Parts: sequence; structure tokens; C-alpha cells
Amino acid sequence: MSTERVSATGVDLAATEIENLAPVDFVGVWLAATEAQEVFSPASVQRMLFVLYGQLSEQPIAQVIGSWLTLTLQRELFASKEVAELLHEIRDGLPAAELSGSPA
Repeated sequence: MSTERVSATGVDLAATEIENLAPVDFVGVWLAATEAQEVFSPASVQRMLFVLYGQLSEQPIAQVIGSWLTLTLQRELFASKEVAELLHEIRDGLPAAELSGSPA
């Protein structure tokens, strides 16, 4: 995908390139990265979560994102499996308008 950069450690998600995607697309790009990378640094998880939090701060799923943001301060690494599980939870918590591509 053109929004991904491949680095020596896998896929480097550049938030500046994908922050304007709709949340459902943003989650999709990040899910693809979990298949190409075994672990994520807390800083990379935090960066992605801040983008999602900014887009979804008015939605109930923002509470889940906020909890994970706090967790990024306490952890040294995140396994791709746990990041993928979080992303599925976020995707499942998106408003119907986000999933259908309609303006929110």
C-alpha cells in the first residue's frame, strides 16, 4: 500500500501520511502492518492511537483508545497479535457512518 513504508523492522506507519484517512481505513492500514511486523514500540503504538483518538474523541470507543494510550507509558513492546486485537475492537466500535463511508 502506498501509505506504508517498509523498514528493516517491518512496516513503518508514517502518521503524517495516513492521518487523513477515515478511521476505518486507518485501522485497515494498521492491521496490514500487524501482519508484516512481530512487535511494535510503545512510541509507534502511541502515535497511531493519538491519530485515532483525535478522529474518534466524541465516540464511546475513545475510552478504549485512552486506556491503551496510558498503557503505552508502561510497556516496552507490544506484540502484533495484541495490537491486532485492539484494532479489531476499535473497528467494531466505530459508528455505522464510519463503516459505510458516509460523512459522520
